[in-house]
Amino acid sequence: MMQLLISIAIAILIPLILRFYNSKTNVFELHNNIDFNDYFSNDYESARELFEANALKAGFDLSISGGMQPVNRSKLEPSLLDKKIDLTTSVAIRRGHPNKFLIHISGVHGPESYAGSAIQSHFLSHFSQKNLDVNESGNNLPTIVLIHALNPYGFATNRRVNEDNIDINRNILDLKHFEFVKSRNPNYAKYVDMDETMNPTWFPFHNVIVTKVCMLFMTIKSIILYGMLSIKTAMVAGNYHKATGFGFGGFEASTSALNLFKVTLDVLDIPNQASELVLIDVHTGLGESGVDTLLMEADDSNDDYLEAIFPIEYHTNQNATNKRFVLGGLKERALRSSNALHNTPTPTKKSPLLAGGYELTIGTTTHFCEGALAPRLHGPNKICVTQEFGTVGAITVGQVLIAENYAHHYGNAEEKAYFLSQLKDCFYVQTDEWKKRVLHRGEAVFYQALKKLSS
Repeated sequence: MMQLLISIAIAILIPLILRFYNSKTNVFELHNNIDFNDYFSNDYESARELFEANALKAGFDLSISGGMQPVNRSKLEPSLLDKKIDLTTSVAIRRGHPNKFLIHISGVHGPESYAGSAIQSHFLSHFSQKNLDVNESGNNLPTIVLIHALNPYGFATNRRVNEDNIDINRNILDLKHFEFVKSRNPNYAKYVDMDETMNPTWFPFHNVIVTKVCMLFMTIKSIILYGMLSIKTAMVAGNYHKATGFGFGGFEASTSALNLFKVTLDVLDIPNQASELVLIDVHTGLGESGVDTLLMEADDSNDDYLEAIFPIEYHTNQNATNKRFVLGGLKERALRSSNALHNTPTPTKKSPLLAGGYELTIGTTTHFCEGALAPRLHGPNKICVTQEFGTVGAITVGQVLIAENYAHHYGNAEEKAYFLSQLKDCFYVQTDEWKKRVLHRGEAVFYQALKKLSS
C-alpha cells in the first residue's frame, strides 16, 4: 500500500517540483555573451538554410546532400506542400584522416531537432583550422560528418515521428532484425497489455483542463496496474505491429534510415575503413533541464576512458552558496543483454536513472553504431553516444507524446495544433538559460570527441 501511495505521489508531484526548480535556479553563468539566438532557428526551413550556409563558409562538402532521398511529397500535409520545398536531410563532410570518423547527428525526433541543429550550426560558424586547439595544422583531424535533420518531416511539423508515423530511433534495422521484430510476440514488452494507456481513444479534447485531468487519471491508473518502470519499458521498446500506435518502429527501413545507411555504409564505407569512430546523436527530453547525459549501449568494457574523454563538467554558483552544480557530462549505459533479441525478456530493477527501461530497445542510432556500423572496433576505438538534454518532467513528456499521437490520428485541426505545440514545448525549452546550456555542452562534447580523434 505504501508503494502504491508513493507511486501516485510521484506522478502528481514530480512535474510540479521540476517546474518550480527549473524556474528558480540559474546556476549557469558561462558563455553569457554567446549569440545563441543566432543558431536556434524558428523552423526547419530556416535551420536548413543556416546549416548549409555555415557549412559552405567553413569549407565543408555538401554535395552528398543532393543524393539524399527527400520525403515523399504525396505524404505531406497541404501546409507543407504550399511551401514548395523538399524536406530532406542535409549532410556536410570535411574529409580528414581516412580511417578516423566523427559523426554528429541532429533531428532524429522532430521537435528535438532545434537543439541538435543549433549545435551543428554553431560549430560550423566557428570552425577554423587555425583556431582549433586540438590540432593547429588540421592535418590530423578526423573526417567530420554532420547529418542535419535526419527526420526532416518531424522537424518541419514538430511531430516526433516521420511521415509514416515511424519513430526513426526504433527503425534503424537491417532486414534480419526487421524479420525478427515482426515475427516475435507483439506483447514482448507488455505493450499489448498497456494498449489502452499507449493508445487511448477517449480523450475529451474539447476541454483542455478536462483533458489534462483525464491524462493524470490515466497515468495514476497505469502506475497502479503496471508500475513506472514497466510503463517506460513498454513505451520506449517500440511496437512493430500497430502502424497508428505510439512508438511504431515500422515494417521496413524508412527514408531516414536509408539515408543514414547511404552516408555511413555506402559513401564513407565506415565498416571497412574506420580504425576509430565517435558517433554523437543529440536528443532532448530526459533528465534535469539543460543538463546533458551521455547514454550508451551496454558494454562489458571498463568505462574509465569515457570519463577521461568526456569528463563531467561542474559549475560553482558564486551568487551565494558557492555550491557546485553539474552542468553536464553525466554517463549511463542501458543494461541491455542478449534478452533484447528474444521474445520474453524482462527489465531489471537495477536500471540506471535515464537509461532504465531501454533494455529491450533496438533500432536506435547507437544500436546501429555498435553493430552494423563498426563491428570490428571495440573499447575506446568505438564510442557511440546519445547526448540527451533534459527538458521537462518525464511524466509530462510521456503524457503529451501519447496525447499528440491520438490527436494526430483522430483529432480535428485545432486539437492537432494544440498538442503539437505542447509537444514542441516538451522537447524544446525556449529560455535563454536552456539554450546557453545546450550550445555550451553540445560544443564541449563535440570538441572533446574531436580532440580524442586527433591525438
